[in-house]
Amino acid sequence: HTYAYILVEPTGLRLAGFQNIENQNSESIAQATAEIIKECKKHHITISAIVSDNAANLKHALTNNDPHDQNSIKSMIGESFFRIACAAHTSQLCIRDLIQDLPFLQEYLSQVIEIIQYINRVDKEFKKYCPLKIPNFMTSRWNTLSTCARFILDHRDIVNKILQSVALPEY
Repeated sequence: HTYAYILVEPTGLRLAGFQNIENQNSESIAQATAEIIKECKKHHITISAIVSDNAANLKHALTNNDPHDQNSIKSMIGESFFRIACAAHTSQLCIRDLIQDLPFLQEYLSQVIEIIQYINRVDKEFKKYCPLKIPNFMTSRWNTLSTCARFILDHRDIVNKILQSVALPEY
């Protein structure tokens, strides 16, 4: 696994690089982050905040400020910083929470997911009509639901043809 970082300032790109991580646990991520911060310090770059998605391992690695915990960044480099949740991932979580309270949207989105999953199961048959890559729905990816719904709407004639010719009587 590779942990990538890019530092941007108003004047442009300042520093970019990669850290290879054997596993994705919070301790490994904290260690890689500490190494990145040390590298930044060599270039006189101060890190005051880090943006990450909301995965538990990332959240723990970046928010554990216990100076007595040897796996915390605070104990590794002697300072802490703010963790900012990625706006895209946070928006997806907000949308998911909103949908949970709206049964008509739940039904619509369940149908979108069911259709995309079906099309992916009959991929070879679908490719006869549409050579485009079929999107996958992943609950952990912020934009896949929108991508799947847009794909179905943009290719509704082909989707209907597949559902009528291959899926009947299932649909």
